[in-house]
This record gives sequence, structure tokens and C-alpha cells, in this order.
Amino acid sequence: EDEDEDEDEDEEDDAIFRRYKQQRIELIKNSLPTYGRFYRVKRDEFISETEKEHELIHVVVHLYQNTIPACIRLNLILEDIAPQFTHVKFIRTRSTDLVESFSNMALPMLLVYRGGEVVHTIPQISKHFPRKWEDKDVVAFLAKKGILNKQLFKTPNKQQPKKNISLKEDY
Repeated sequence: EDEDEDEDEDEEDDAIFRRYKQQRIELIKNSLPTYGRFYRVKRDEFISETEKEHELIHVVVHLYQNTIPACIRLNLILEDIAPQFTHVKFIRTRSTDLVESFSNMALPMLLVYRGGEVVHTIPQISKHFPRKWEDKDVVAFLAKKGILNKQLFKTPNKQQPKKNISLKEDY
């Protein structure tokens, strides 16, 4: 009979611990900064935008040139997915804004920061995707790297195919 009481107490303790853990996770999530947008950063803002973030925040940086089709495509995809991952900071910067002699061969390139450090450098990221890559491919890739939670992703309704896209000037 004593063993049954011990098991009941263990189950109660487990339930209390699970509730406590869930409350702590919610508290941490609620205290994290939120973003939900994808924007351009200039050279003089780069360090403060990447290295001075909360230690739990991933900062996904797209290094691009607006003359490269894969870069344009990745910009559009990151703009689409950023609102769904509000605890990830998505920014872009032209590669030549950072390093004037940066080679286009490496583009599109992602740098991922966490806690002020580069944790992933992914040159030619489009080589990791299928030929006709889209939002879900980028999300799956970043989820595999532990950057995004794939469960949060909802495929956008694309009634109209993205043709004749007039790009914003800062792309």
C-alpha cells in the first residue's frame, strides 16, 4: 500500500513539475523580443542588429544582390515567412554593403547569429533546395538547423501566382 501512495505522490510531483516547466517556458517566450518582419539593414547598423540581440534570439541575415534571381526569390520568401516566426529576427543586407569586393558566387548567402555569435554560415543556400523551391523548402531547411519551429508554419494562400512582381526599391 505504501508503494501505491509513493506512485501517486510521484505522479502528482510530475504533474506539478510539468505545469511549472510550462509556465516557465511561457514566461520566457513572453519576455523575448518579437519581430515578425523582414527588413534591410545598412552597414552602420549591422553589428547592433546582429550581435546585440537577446541570447535566445536567432538573427537570420540574408546577404544578397538584387540582380541575382535566387536572391530576389529568397527575399520574397523571407518576407512571407517572417510574420509567422516572431521570435526570429529576419534581416537582409546587400553583400557589397558589408564587403565591397564580396563575390556574387556565394550568393544568396545566409548568416545566422545567436547570442552575438555566428552559428551558421550558408553560402549558395539555394543549392540546398529543389529546382522550384518555395516557402516550405526554406522553412524545412531552417527547421533542420534548429532555427525555426516548423509546427508554426502555415503555407500561405497563393491564389495568384507571383508573376510580374514589382520589387520594392530597397531590394
